[in-house]
Amino acid sequence: MSGRSSPTPFVALGVLAGVWVAPVCATPATWLTLAAAAALLLALAARRTAPAALLAAGVCLGLSFAARIDPALPGLPDRVRGTVVGPAIGSEADVLVSATARDGGPWSAAAGRLRVRFPGAAPRPGTSFVAGGSSHRFPRHAPPGEPTGRWAHARAHVEAVLVAKDAVVEGPDPGRSPASRLVHGGLLAAMAGRPAEVPADEKRLLQRTGTWHLVAVSGMQVALVAAAAWWVVRLVSWPFPWIRRRGGGGWVCAIGAIAAAGVFTWSAGVPPSALRATAMVATGAACRAAGVHPGRWEALSVALCATLLLDPTAVDNLGFQLSFGAVAGILAWSTRVTRWVPLDAPRLVRALATGLGGTLGATLGTLPVVALHFQALSPLTAVTNLLVGPLLGGCATPCAVAGFALAEAAPTLSDLVLTVADTAADVALQVLRPLDVEPWHPAVSATGAVLLALAALNPRRPLVVAGLLAAALALRWPYPPADGRLVVQFLAIGQGDAALVDFPDGRVWAIDTGPSPTAMLDVLRRQGVRHLDRVVLSHPHPDHYGGLEALLRELDVDELDVPRAPRPAGGESELAFARLLALAPVVRFAQVGGPARVLHPLAGWTSPARDPVNDESLVVRLDFGARRFLFTGDIEREAEAELLAHHAAELHADVLKVPHHGSRTSSSWPFVTAVNPSVAVISCGEENRFHHPNAETLAHLRGRQVYRTDRDGTVLVSTDGHDLHVDLPDAGGPPIDVAAGPAPPPRASAGDRLAEILLDP
Repeated sequence: MSGRSSPTPFVALGVLAGVWVAPVCATPATWLTLAAAAALLLALAARRTAPAALLAAGVCLGLSFAARIDPALPGLPDRVRGTVVGPAIGSEADVLVSATARDGGPWSAAAGRLRVRFPGAAPRPGTSFVAGGSSHRFPRHAPPGEPTGRWAHARAHVEAVLVAKDAVVEGPDPGRSPASRLVHGGLLAAMAGRPAEVPADEKRLLQRTGTWHLVAVSGMQVALVAAAAWWVVRLVSWPFPWIRRRGGGGWVCAIGAIAAAGVFTWSAGVPPSALRATAMVATGAACRAAGVHPGRWEALSVALCATLLLDPTAVDNLGFQLSFGAVAGILAWSTRVTRWVPLDAPRLVRALATGLGGTLGATLGTLPVVALHFQALSPLTAVTNLLVGPLLGGCATPCAVAGFALAEAAPTLSDLVLTVADTAADVALQVLRPLDVEPWHPAVSATGAVLLALAALNPRRPLVVAGLLAAALALRWPYPPADGRLVVQFLAIGQGDAALVDFPDGRVWAIDTGPSPTAMLDVLRRQGVRHLDRVVLSHPHPDHYGGLEALLRELDVDELDVPRAPRPAGGESELAFARLLALAPVVRFAQVGGPARVLHPLAGWTSPARDPVNDESLVVRLDFGARRFLFTGDIEREAEAELLAHHAAELHADVLKVPHHGSRTSSSWPFVTAVNPSVAVISCGEENRFHHPNAETLAHLRGRQVYRTDRDGTVLVSTDGHDLHVDLPDAGGPPIDVAAGPAPPPRASAGDRLAEILLDP
């Protein structure tokens, strides 16, 4: 059978589409309607309509797979008892809850799926546990170009995440980990699918050299185990000729190979890559026993359907996407390289060409996921995979899985096998260290990832591939400012502040960098920004400088502006502040220049507050034509009173970045009245524990256009110096025009007048 004429790939594509669109088909009636339509198409279809009918049938199958997932757990419990039902996503895993409790109350029976963020590594699937912490809904918004996860959560039937402060695994004590005595114990535990923390330096080295995927169990290890089991069963059954005479020898070997692959996959924690490989091995072994020779695409299609049948939520797992992407890329591209090698070439040359073709195909097949989620691709990935692939993928990973599986039954043999795995891992890391070069940073949005996927599946059309690659890498979000407009992006980056200022002449400023270590860097790479003319840090709090280190290390930054120098006796936070300043080429203290002016703090001013860091925030006014933007950091009422005393006439701005995320300790009535903005932007996280923004602050801002990153997502404000437009990319729709001129000050309430009297110096 050939992949082109077989119906299996069409059904597999339909299954994938059905699982993907399951959130919008929420009633059984919809599934029945689609199934009836598919049956009708299959009954009436001629040859030309057969692919459409097969796709429709696959969609119905995919919807039925998704319908098997347990419903979401209602409510937001403080404690849960449940069982892990899916592979880990970092420290998170989906669980099926059996009981819940709140505020130290009694346990009550419950049923439904919930995502739990464990304090350490997530347990393996099937593990029962008790965990306690705080629950919250998933955020609806994400930084520009990053998937929000709303559809992924809907497909997995999870509506909230429990951030666990403690988690206790129920059942027997696992005892001493067999990896505790090993040099690379954490890495080997991760290879074996065990909960583990891989040392940061080892993980970074593997990621930068493009070999991190070798840590996961892949098709190579499953195929080796299955092949070994096939030949072992064949040798064992050789003395029984009656099995062969009756035609059962092939089936006995196939059953043994499938069973060995299944046990190996289960021992590794059932990662999607191993599940895919097991399904492909089962298909190939059964077909070989039956005397059928399936095509490679048919085997991959059956594996995809089997994987989604067992776990429909795997479609959103990065391991699933990387695994199937790599295999699809290898199938599409591997033969394109070997065709250029003469048939009479030495065997070693042909073997190297085959390995290079496989590496190239896997790289192109996984490029969409890498560019969307990781933004790092080693230029030497073909070399590094050829050099250490046999050590890590062929030796360390299978030995690690076997060693952990034998830890209880045969500890001596387990120690021997793990020692071999540890030695192989150590040699591989030593080989990789001199090959650790600066990776490329391909970065695309979801649309760009789709274009890259289309390019990876078109090996016979090089011009199409080149065009799709260029379009994907050139497509940025949002588009650069044009027509002489200044664009300010207030990023939806969680509970913190981060803004980007794009000048029409190409200059780019960052004003605060949010709490995430990499989110702002990812945004800049998606927008094609490799150079920052200025970074302004309003004050040294982690929710404002979390992404600063990544910007200073990975981008070309001309200047860093901060409110003051670090204090020698300020504790760990001031030491972290000092380490950041040491990374910057030029540091200026409260001296932002150009079209911006620092209004606060004045030289020599100290806040009377017990913790003065917020009040010492840089307050920067940015002028562009007739329009003004006021960035206020986290100033509180003492700093607001100081500003009113010295700069009351200069505070007016058309756009106000509301101080301190809308806290009740900021945005006093006199301050808001003096600024008198037309647009107010509040940067805060969804369902944050501080309950920002405060109702009193919102009351002070009434009568103005108020936008919040927790509710509206990223907020874009642009101007040509005269008009003023607000764009909400997450909401769609045309830009919102802001009326020219300052907003009229609203009438003060009795409480506002009392606050003004109390703050009057």
